[in-house]
Amino acid sequence: MTYVISEENPTIGAYKALHQTTGWNAKGLYTYDQLYQAISNSWYSASIYDDMTLIGYGRIISDGIYQTFICDVMVHPDYQRKGLAQWLWRSC
Repeated sequence: MTYVISEENPTIGAYKALHQTTGWNAKGLYTYDQLYQAISNSWYSASIYDDMTLIGYGRIISDGIYQTFICDVMVHPDYQRKGLAQWLWRSC
């Protein structure tokens, strides 16, 4: 399979579909508009696509000088255990 990495944020629909596979918002603490706003404010983000389908995402938040935090790394369950999360961060 050929995967493509993009440094642009996915669409809100693609992000929502991938995020729902994680169960991270099971209690509905945040709306998907809020979660999308959060990723849009990231210092850096990377998305992995299989054809046109978002299968992986991760982001970095940073103060731009000293501290950097990798967060929200997610890979669709059908694509896990293939090294895709590591590939996301090797592209940084």
